[in-house]
Amino acid sequence: MIDEQEHTLHYERVISVEKALDLVGCGNFQYRVLVAAGLCFAADSLEVLLLTFLSPILKIEWDLTSSQSAGIVSAVFAGAMIGTLLLGSMGDIYGRRPVYLLSASCVAFFGFATCLATDYQSLVAMRFFVGFGVGGLVVPFDILAEFLPMSERGSFLLYIEFFWTLGSLSVPIFAYLTIGKGSSWVVFVFLCSIPCFIGTFMGVCLVPESPRWLVSQGRINEAMVILRKAATINGHDADQLFPEGLGLKINEHESSSYRELLKPKWRNITLLLWTVWFGLSFCYYGTIMVVTRAFQTEINEDEIVFDYTSIFISSTAEIVGTILVISTIDMLGRIASQVVFYTLGGIFVCLLCLTSNSALAFVPTTIAFFARVFEMAATSCTWVTTAEVFGTEVRTTGHSSANAMARLAGVVCPFMIQSNIPLPIVGFILLFIHGVTVISVYHVPETNGQEMGHALDVKENNPDTATVAQELIEVPPIS
Repeated sequence: MIDEQEHTLHYERVISVEKALDLVGCGNFQYRVLVAAGLCFAADSLEVLLLTFLSPILKIEWDLTSSQSAGIVSAVFAGAMIGTLLLGSMGDIYGRRPVYLLSASCVAFFGFATCLATDYQSLVAMRFFVGFGVGGLVVPFDILAEFLPMSERGSFLLYIEFFWTLGSLSVPIFAYLTIGKGSSWVVFVFLCSIPCFIGTFMGVCLVPESPRWLVSQGRINEAMVILRKAATINGHDADQLFPEGLGLKINEHESSSYRELLKPKWRNITLLLWTVWFGLSFCYYGTIMVVTRAFQTEINEDEIVFDYTSIFISSTAEIVGTILVISTIDMLGRIASQVVFYTLGGIFVCLLCLTSNSALAFVPTTIAFFARVFEMAATSCTWVTTAEVFGTEVRTTGHSSANAMARLAGVVCPFMIQSNIPLPIVGFILLFIHGVTVISVYHVPETNGQEMGHALDVKENNPDTATVAQELIEVPPIS
């Protein structure tokens, strides 16, 4: 609820938060937030992807069934689905920062507690609560987005994906140094929990509340204090940028709730993004699980061997994918980039499933590399679009609801990928899901060059304006 006393203060002039952030610019302050939020992304990556090694190891060590093995992975996504629905809406109601710190703390604590699990039930419980914390990690991404000026937002937001890739690369390295050298899986899980604690500590020290959210609540003075501090850290004279008597414009809006997402203003974009995010998760995690499955060999009932080299090479592809999307997201636009990359990702993961038994070892390794390049590029761009398309009042609620659909896909995906379904059939299923994702993302409004949350207004005012995606790629409209 907007504070009426602060709302009625008389200023000599007012500016929008968007304009204020343009004045602050992009500098050391944003890089501090990037590092803190990025380490949370790395923690998310580590805690989810470590399961691609842990699950098959425990299947043998604890004599688990295929369903139980898949259940370890699904527990994380089930927790994340609940966490994202609860924590995301809390981010719009109580603020970005407290939810950010709660989520990061939950991932760190229960990630470490996984080391103490002694049986299947306790392990699943620990991973469920890790997932619950992971569900709130859309908030660090959104808070970073809300600190960025429009001109820098697209490419700068994608820098956070390098931290995700850092986590992805760390998983096979940690696995090789522990499991691959004969150490217990407990040491492997412990190593993966360390970045979670570092990210939480840096969040406490470096990340303030979002001024966009504060302004949406009518807390103008608090927002101005943070903007002035950011300007100073970026090397500006705060008194010159924000002289006495300057205020921030308040945009009136309805209260945030999941019901708002299904009202006429947000309904279509919400349903489209739910479909896109379900596909995002199924495609991305499905590809990673396929890669691990393609490069593992079960020697006997008691031993499984991974081709760590091929898995690590495919993991480095995420660096290339992030660089690729940084170079295209503003040039081609958000939508065209996603259409192209999801299409190519589907083609390459299908090819990997068809060629995993190739006599030429470099063939599946090369195909796996490009599959992960395009998956990383596509999903990174979807994160940016989602943060930009929703208004401040529903941003973390909307982003989290879409993320919940991704977690639902994560619950289902392991039962298909880690089952006894032949890889060629898995490949065609993934290709189909990529196709549905492409058609859905094509109908999402383009946010390139728009103020955050204004893309729908632009589309309504310019119904005949074609997006860059429509100019480059012809996809039949949804009837």
